[in-house]
Amino acid sequence: MSGKAEDAGAENMQSENMRQDDMRAENAGLESGAAAKLTCGVSVAGVTAACGGSNAKPGAENARAESNAGAKNMAAKNAAAANAAAANAGAGEDAESAAGPAARPDSVSGVSGRSPRLRVHGFTQPWQTRKFGDTVTIERGGSPRPIDKFITDDENGLNWIKIGDAPEFGNYITHTSEKIIPEGLSKTRQVHPGDLILSNSMSFGKPYIMGINGCIHDGWLLIRDEEENYDLKFLCVLLGTESMLNQYKAMAAGSTVNNLNKQLVGGTVVSYPSVGEQRQIGMFFSGLDRIISVQERKTELLRQAKKYFLQNMFPRRGESAPRLRVHGFTQPWQTRKFGDTVTIERGGSPRPIDKFITDDENGLNWIKIGDAPEFGNYITHTSEKIIPEGLSKTRQVHPGDLILSNSMSFGKPYIMGINGCIHDGWLLIRDEEENYDLKFLCVLLGTESMLNQYKAMAAGSTVNNLNKQLVGGTVVSYPSVGEQRQIGMFFSGLDRIISVQERKTEALRQAKKYYLQNMFA
Repeated sequence: MSGKAEDAGAENMQSENMRQDDMRAENAGLESGAAAKLTCGVSVAGVTAACGGSNAKPGAENARAESNAGAKNMAAKNAAAANAAAANAGAGEDAESAAGPAARPDSVSGVSGRSPRLRVHGFTQPWQTRKFGDTVTIERGGSPRPIDKFITDDENGLNWIKIGDAPEFGNYITHTSEKIIPEGLSKTRQVHPGDLILSNSMSFGKPYIMGINGCIHDGWLLIRDEEENYDLKFLCVLLGTESMLNQYKAMAAGSTVNNLNKQLVGGTVVSYPSVGEQRQIGMFFSGLDRIISVQERKTELLRQAKKYFLQNMFPRRGESAPRLRVHGFTQPWQTRKFGDTVTIERGGSPRPIDKFITDDENGLNWIKIGDAPEFGNYITHTSEKIIPEGLSKTRQVHPGDLILSNSMSFGKPYIMGINGCIHDGWLLIRDEEENYDLKFLCVLLGTESMLNQYKAMAAGSTVNNLNKQLVGGTVVSYPSVGEQRQIGMFFSGLDRIISVQERKTEALRQAKKYYLQNMFA
């Protein structure tokens, strides 16, 4: 399978997802939050096989490892079909039935030597261990200088490979943004499809497989398997394992080396099995990476969809109504100074705070930035409590109150789902006149328009944080409570869908991390 075919399949899926998203959003009519269903729903094979072993039952949250591997084997046969399988794998059975039996990590206990904890089904031989530089050829790239004199717009020029050409998703480099003239070839290093290149930055250090001919500068290392000791996909995964990264760091410790070099990478020790087992492992991780890429793309598409709706479902400067309206509402939005519509108060902290912290379960919830949820916008628990004696020195909040971090670099609004107290890093926003639907207000305060107003009002002053006067001095536009309610429901539903997809993405990343730790010696 070529890198071009892989990326082309992914791009086709992305285009199809975007088309489906647009159709769903248009047909939903933005009524009662229904348009939040615009997401291209995908069922990702469960990841708990990592804990359940080969006896775990297939399911949306508990699929066997071979369910994942089935999708991977099919991916290796056909890139476009693999992307479709990743998007439509359902509970895992579909992927397995479509692909048939595949590389299956078996749980192995009591294995000695250099064998990993999880083995591919049918392979039992110990892995061999060698110095990496004895198994491959490693060369540093080179740069003709000054490089500007060698850059060309000629389509027949040589591909000039830079870090920016590395794909956001996947590990095949299939195109470059720049080319150099052939005269620069003697000053650089030529690479070909199937070569593996590694950035010499230890803070980056991700390996990539070449899908095209080209030339690499001295920020890359070329790794060429001339003796055919490795399956290419296996080698690409191996070089990105935690074990390899830890070796780089250990070998560079105490020296002035800030980057990877030929000697450092060649001096690492690697363990690897037969090429047959390597091939199965390489296909497994290649397929898993494709599924993760599809999931990441879907999540990013949803974030972009939300950004679009935020820009168009709220009035722009100089406009009395947004460009997208909830069906059935036509009245102009009213515009007012925000501080005239709500009560804004700053939190407070009893000091020294350590004397007020308590383990008593009847203490008052002490709300900190760390208690804000990673997904969603409701605060429902705290990690610490304070004694009641601290109440006079702080600000009490209740379910339905809205709080805003006073940091402009953070500044995300949250809705209180519990009683508690806030320190002076929070602002309390209470809608005592009931001008707003709560969910709508939470969305409104996080719009780009509001953030731009904060920045404009703070420009040229010594104010580094939000305060009562700054937030209260902003100008807001809002419709009737009825329309607000529909908009609030819409974004609440969209946020829930995004949160689900973000959790799926993170679960897949954790699954990959588990397999990397257990499928390599």
